[in-house]
Amino acid sequence: MTVYQSVKRAYEFSYAHTRDKSTMVPMKEPRHHWDWTDVPMGEKPRKVIDGWRKVPNTWITRHDDGSYSVTFYSTHILHVTRSGRVTLNTGGWETVTTEGRLSRFLRAAGYVVGSERRVWKVLRVPYWDQVAVFEGNVRCTFMDRQRRAAGVKS
Repeated sequence: MTVYQSVKRAYEFSYAHTRDKSTMVPMKEPRHHWDWTDVPMGEKPRKVIDGWRKVPNTWITRHDDGSYSVTFYSTHILHVTRSGRVTLNTGGWETVTTEGRLSRFLRAAGYVVGSERRVWKVLRVPYWDQVAVFEGNVRCTFMDRQRRAAGVKS
């Protein structure tokens, strides 16, 4: 899965569970619980999805050109185009929550946002290869490797 597909999937799920059908929807995700009924000793319980929950202060926007943006409070923290160009922006807010929101979308594509000695980076999982570094810990742009490998043009 690419970063674009990850954000698009989250938008479509949120759009389906929103009454106001606009291009900017509050982000929602499935809510689940673990079912322990009739679980033999040593076995894992079943994961059961029972509705959805709103992710606080996070909005997803679909643009006319097919690109998507994720807004956390009033900061556009992620923008992804169809061609696979990913732009990340902290807005100067170097918080664990901002890092978590960014990683939530990137993790499905094999990336994660991390920091080392107060320098934010985008790393490729599972080898922890550095993909990009945030300029002044505020902004970072990179090309999604899966879109690049497929030869997708902008």
